[in-house]
Amino acid sequence: MHEATLAHQAGNLDQAEALYRSALKIDRKQFDVLSMLAILYAQRGNFLDAEPLLRKAVKLNPREANSQFNHGNVLLALERFDDALAAFDKALQINPKLIEAHLNRGNIFMLRNRYEEAAASFDSAIRIDRNYAQAYCNRGHALEKMERLDDALVSCDRALNLNPQNAEFYASRANILNRLKRYDEALSDISRALSLRPNNADFHYNHGNILVEARQHRDAIKAFAKASTLEPAFNDAHFNEGLCRLLLGDTKVGWEKYEYRLQLPDYLDLKRKFHAPFWRGDRTLDGTTVLIHGEQGFGDNLMACRYVPLIAALGARVVLEVKPELLRLMQNLEGVFRLVARGDAVPPYDFHCPIMSLPFAFKTLLETIPKNIPYLQPPKERVDQWRSKLGHGGLNVGIAWAGNPSFKKDSERSITLKNILPVCSVAAATFFSIQKDLRDGDVEVLDANPHITHLGNGLSDFLDTAAVMQSLDLIVSSDTSVVNLAGALGRPVWVLLSSSPDWRWLLDRPDSPWYPTARLFRQKKGGDWGPVADEARAELQRMVASQAAKLSQP
Repeated sequence: MHEATLAHQAGNLDQAEALYRSALKIDRKQFDVLSMLAILYAQRGNFLDAEPLLRKAVKLNPREANSQFNHGNVLLALERFDDALAAFDKALQINPKLIEAHLNRGNIFMLRNRYEEAAASFDSAIRIDRNYAQAYCNRGHALEKMERLDDALVSCDRALNLNPQNAEFYASRANILNRLKRYDEALSDISRALSLRPNNADFHYNHGNILVEARQHRDAIKAFAKASTLEPAFNDAHFNEGLCRLLLGDTKVGWEKYEYRLQLPDYLDLKRKFHAPFWRGDRTLDGTTVLIHGEQGFGDNLMACRYVPLIAALGARVVLEVKPELLRLMQNLEGVFRLVARGDAVPPYDFHCPIMSLPFAFKTLLETIPKNIPYLQPPKERVDQWRSKLGHGGLNVGIAWAGNPSFKKDSERSITLKNILPVCSVAAATFFSIQKDLRDGDVEVLDANPHITHLGNGLSDFLDTAAVMQSLDLIVSSDTSVVNLAGALGRPVWVLLSSSPDWRWLLDRPDSPWYPTARLFRQKKGGDWGPVADEARAELQRMVASQAAKLSQP
């Protein structure tokens, strides 16, 4: 055993393995040999062979904390998180001061999105060693996820004070500073991280994300490209480069990179098994049946369904699969051979394509975006029903303010009802809330503003919302599915956009090539909706005055 240990310590792993195995042939129940051979396998990344050896070792000596801890590390590497957590707990029952077991428990809780428990584990490690820099950094991650950004920053500052040459700590603090919109400081920190580890793909990716928020999109493209050059399978980097390019109007490369979304965990709804080839615009469709299946948010489906008539024009029978909330609205969409709700049986098909891959399949440029607007139309009788309910008292204006709360950047995209209220202060206009799902506090604000008629409770699906829109002179909304619906119907719509807009709205322009009837009002400073609402209010006042002037003319 001594000779094997010396070989192992000297890095002669093949020799050490042979000696360990020879020892086990003599006695298979040597606890220390099993443990050391397992550690050797783990050093090689061979966790599958290491795990049963450690399992046997801890069975032979269940009161040995380090073996329980090593077993937990191997189980963690195998992504057997529950088993790893149990192993770390056993190690800590034996030795409560085993500091790295506390750290790794916290890491598992982070992977499970159990951030309060993660922070508690990191705190336990810090109580054992007040100078444990890694625990402070990891605690910062947990606090950031809990939206305690100022506390997270303090924790990362402490980590860097203890270890000012740690690149990971600078990168972590950069991400928090980015969340705090302190972009210059964030860029300084990520640059320091890159100076310490210039070939770290994750750091280049994080650099790109910060540059996006700082509105330095061309430099962000370079950062994402560097990340994917260093790590060709870095799908997030490819995808984010695509989003940047689309935002800048570079659709040629942008659509290609946008296809990398199909490889990301966030797009699990696209991981279904399809029993036919993926159509990417590269095969003749005449006489075939093509399944177009919805994906992502409602707005994406409402925007991209304009391509369905183009597929039908290629000679295909289009089976369109959408979420149930869109089913009635899509019934009259041109080019649909058969419409099915997501979850229902799908008829046989020859090809399939996710709906947001259609712009790529048709090699869409800004100049060639299909302009067949309106391409959605609610039935006349439904429109008449809503029109009779709304009446017409001057200018009818619909408002909405919040989208899907599960959207990753919802806090930036959505606004509060209070922030849109200035628009609703214009006299001689009648205001209707078409916000279907209310947020906390919305009911109280609506009750305090009785001049706004809330219609959301009566809107069963998008068909009802579309019918209401046909009776409105204008829709004003943050970037939600409402604006995509209004654009698809060809209704006048004003979109209130954050300083970091979705790619479809491009940059620094008041109009949209996707929706000719849209007018864009943009934030100048992140988080500041006041000037945006004031600009929209002033424009609405001018519209009301213009309408009144026309009516007064003989």
